[in-house]
Amino acid sequence: MASPKQTPPRQSKPPKVLKKKVTLAARCGLSMRVAAIKTALKKERINVMGKIPSIVIAGALEFMGKEILELSQTTAAAKKRTTIKTTHITKAIHESDELRRIFKSVNINTGGIPDTDLFPPLSANKQPAKKRAKSKKTKKPKKQKKVTSPSKVTDKSKE
Repeated sequence: MASPKQTPPRQSKPPKVLKKKVTLAARCGLSMRVAAIKTALKKERINVMGKIPSIVIAGALEFMGKEILELSQTTAAAKKRTTIKTTHITKAIHESDELRRIFKSVNINTGGIPDTDLFPPLSANKQPAKKRAKSKKTKKPKKQKKVTSPSKVTDKSKE
């Protein structure tokens, strides 16, 4: 008789090592979320195929954001400021030729008007604040008219 085959004892499988999920933005080297842009495109019902268009849009938006921040930071540093305000962003966009073309129809709230938009004769007459303060005239007290008393008034017709 043939002896039954003996099966070796079952060995337990090694536990699965869970890999850390890597986002699409991290794989592409972007800091802007690509998945969020893809879902925004879906909400707007823009038919795009695959992931590549959302990666390209995320890269372009990130580049433009960094460019605007860099230019506005230099504008703020030129005025000896450490905080970037909307006026610095407006001036930075207006000074850059490429950004000016892109943002020509954009109005930034409380951004002000860049100096180059002013009417040329008005901007030529600008004086620094220190000189303006000195050039202001102080009001002199008005001279009072001398009133002659009626006793001293002589009638010229009598003479």
